Amino acid sequence: TFMNIGIDKLVLNVKGANRQDGQLSNVGWAKSNNYLQTDNGLILDRATFYASNLNDGFNGNLTIKDEPLKDTTSIMFNPTNFFSHYKLTTDVKGAMDKAQDIVWKSGLDLDLTNAQIVRIDVTKDRILSEPVQRYAPTLQNYLHFRRQSKNLGYQDGLTLGNNSRQFTFYDRKLKLDLDKVDNDLSNNTARLE
Repeated sequence: TFMNIGIDKLVLNVKGANRQDGQLSNVGWAKSNNYLQTDNGLILDRATFYASNLNDGFNGNLTIKDEPLKDTTSIMFNPTNFFSHYKLTTDVKGAMDKAQDIVWKSGLDLDLTNAQIVRIDVTKDRILSEPVQRYAPTLQNYLHFRRQSKNLGYQDGLTLGNNSRQFTFYDRKLKLDLDKVDNDLSNNTARLE
């Protein structure tokens, strides 16, 4: 059984739209800050906000990263998590609308229609007749890249590639189950990213 190709991750950059202290509502958000030591003391280099407890879990795993020194705010999200428990979608407009709604409700005055898309991850899921881990060694023998990249932490898959291109193949259902993430995927759902 085939499933459609979908968008696994979108990253958008908005220039000149940094949040002001207190502008972001912290309700349902997890936060981490990175500071730089300067001659004048510590200054905020990056503030990262995670939509951990918003929208009953259907929050697209939205992350807002504000970098005041670069005058950039990045919004990263997973469209598959806006509409279901990780079934693929190609509804980029619908995902953008949901992301925009979360951003505005958070208190940020960012218009995502003016954002630059800096990353888009396309993926394909397929339900296989055999366990996913039976396919990985064969794929590894036939797929060669000039430079191997770091290996991602999948017990039953592989990642090949370099900084600009990567090929990842793994058991998506197993990964979500091991991470204790609710999902609607069938057993032996292989993911190709």
